[in-house]
Amino acid sequence: MVDAVHIISIAVRRNVRRQGIGELLLRKVLQESRNYKFDEVTLEVRKSNTAAKKLYSKYGFQLVGVRKRYYTDNFEDALVMTLSALKDYKIPT
Repeated sequence: MVDAVHIISIAVRRNVRRQGIGELLLRKVLQESRNYKFDEVTLEVRKSNTAAKKLYSKYGFQLVGVRKRYYTDNFEDALVMTLSALKDYKIPT
């Protein structure tokens, strides 16, 4: 994908989770993506990762597909989520 951003990983240490760090990282990626004139951001998230799915949904990411048995550690499915029309997007505060 040369004309879109693909988030490979956003991770926060367990002992500092639920402090808004992941959300700050996501916001920065979205701001920089827009600054560089990208119009789409895509990522994969574990099907079981409720907190991450909730965060991505809050920011407008839509479910666009499933990658079956994507994760090699336990063969869990990955949900593919995309945020399009970034140039017209208002980042939530």
